[in-house]
This record gives sequence, C-alpha cells and structure tokens, in this order.
Amino acid sequence: MSCPECGKEMKQGFLQTGNLVAFNKNRHKGSLNPKYEEDVMIL
Repeated sequence: MSCPECGKEMKQGFLQTGNLVAFNKNRHKGSLNPKYEEDVMIL
C-alpha cells in the first residue's frame, strides 16, 4: 500500500498502545518490547 501523502511504500504492521506506543511488525501480546529489527518504540 502506498502512502497517500508522499506516495512511498508503507510498511505493514501494528500500532499498539498501553503505557507506551509501539509500531511492531507482528502483534505483541503482553509486552510491546521490540522483538524484530523493524519494531519501533515511540516515546
């Protein structure tokens, strides 16, 4: 899927929230800690 703003290819993943916000390649249950290099913690 392309970004409607810039037209670049978007990464597939999950935006997950709790006390922290994380964008993860796969859906994490229980912990948002990064498991993959592509996972990103958003502070």
